[in-house]
Amino acid sequence: FLRLTRGSYQIADSDFPGTIHQRTETALLVANLQRMALFGGSLSYGLGYGLQTLTVDNTAKAPGSDPAFLFAPWQAYHGFTLLGGYRQAIAGPFGLAFDVEAVPYAFTNFGDQRLSLPWLTTFRLAPRATLWNDRAAIGYFYERAIGGDFNRETSGVLATVSMVGF
Repeated sequence: FLRLTRGSYQIADSDFPGTIHQRTETALLVANLQRMALFGGSLSYGLGYGLQTLTVDNTAKAPGSDPAFLFAPWQAYHGFTLLGGYRQAIAGPFGLAFDVEAVPYAFTNFGDQRLSLPWLTTFRLAPRATLWNDRAAIGYFYERAIGGDFNRETSGVLATVSMVGF
């Protein structure tokens, strides 16, 4: 199993009014999944290793000499990933899917060497409606990352297209 994703978003910085942080995320996940039939659907579970990088473009420079996570020019998180999911056909080509991912301990690297996190844990949920056995899907995702004083929640619409199996 190989997954490559890319996304972009911007956030306003409440600590520094008027500052906008434009972030671009790229994630790569390589995993081995086991599948089994369960209740007429397909249950999967497995282990992988993931890498997530963020590049940041800010409308302002970090004030003073204090390091700040939101102003770091790049960030990278990587670690072992636990995966689970369930897929169920509903009618014809339509179905439902629900995926769960957890990274119990992620290694962190930052473009500003003054920054560090003692640990980072992430958790992700992704329910969605699927078409043709998950060849195309639309749904929602929720992700939470915590570590030390760091706490990030992201969520939004998730649209996927599989490039294999057609």
